[in-house]
Amino acid sequence: MIQVLQKLPGSLHRQVQIRYPFQASSVVENTNVLFKVNTDIGEIVVMDYRFDDKVFVRSNVCPPCNSIGFTLENGTLVCDSCGTVFDAETGTGIGGGCVAFPKESIPYTISEDKITMKLDDVVTAHEKAIEPN
Repeated sequence: MIQVLQKLPGSLHRQVQIRYPFQASSVVENTNVLFKVNTDIGEIVVMDYRFDDKVFVRSNVCPPCNSIGFTLENGTLVCDSCGTVFDAETGTGIGGGCVAFPKESIPYTISEDKITMKLDDVVTAHEKAIEPN
């Protein structure tokens, strides 16, 4: 469940800020965690992981194979469905059938040990991730 921090009327609804439901300090090194965000374009799955002592938040979708799961291993994100490999730090495709669909980063802040991002940024990253590069 995502906590909505601010509700705005009408056309400003995509500027809503959302807070990740877990503490930032609980994101374990080399572990990928998924969560879902409900938006007006549908449910978006987001991944967050800690790699090289930095937290990353990205759109979690592999459009050609319809996968929403990635395994973090050896500095890469590997699609659980097709095996395409992406760089864990940049999200850029390295090898496999879906390399043209990089994993887009979602800007965030950490305050009081909570990861917070804008709903608009989640939607934008998802929209970029479903278009070939």
